[in-house]
Amino acid sequence: MALHQYNPNELLRKGKQVPIEVHGPVTQGEFLTNLGIQFRVSALLEPIPEEDGEALNSLYEGYQRLVEGEETVKGGMGISYKAMAITAPIPNSGGRKRKKYNCAGFSKLR
Repeated sequence: MALHQYNPNELLRKGKQVPIEVHGPVTQGEFLTNLGIQFRVSALLEPIPEEDGEALNSLYEGYQRLVEGEETVKGGMGISYKAMAITAPIPNSGGRKRKKYNCAGFSKLR
């Protein structure tokens, strides 16, 4: 059975039987920013000539729509949608207490 087919209560019940780590939820804007979307947008904007204002504007507006909220940008999805990950925990190593690891997108870039 695919993960998306579980109802939340069944997923939580199964999580009590099998160890899991839950990351999030965080907003879509936070998630994409933590993954470095701003660097990707910058790389995409770089080769576009300044004279092509329509292409520059379109790309930047798309970026804003993904990371900003509806109150900031018309159609903004950055706050409306959330991201969450469920992963297997890292096993203990050598009897030391294991640390919770950072899952991509759920902690700030350093």
